[in-house]
Amino acid sequence: MEILIETERLILRPVTLDDTQDFFEMDSNPNVHKYLGNNPVKYLDQSKAWIEDILDQYEAYGLGRLAVVKKTTNEFLGWSGIKYEITRACVPSSSVVKTKLPSSKLVAPS
Repeated sequence: MEILIETERLILRPVTLDDTQDFFEMDSNPNVHKYLGNNPVKYLDQSKAWIEDILDQYEAYGLGRLAVVKKTTNEFLGWSGIKYEITRACVPSSSVVKTKLPSSKLVAPS
């Protein structure tokens, strides 16, 4: 994925495995997770797995979360973007789908 978004002060760029330590430092901080379910990561491998999931979304769907960095210093500030989630009932029978929608609200694609 080659999306690059620039503002006056920020760059939003694709996440890479080089961001693993930055993701870990952010996501292991309990204050960051105060309103996200209070489940901070405990191991660097958890952050790496999360990034690998983002990279898979880039390849499979052409979209995903983006790293947000300070333009003048290249300092990692966080992430933003779109996460692809399957919410349709039309999936292979061997797949497992988690959704918040009641089954009556699921619609097969036309």
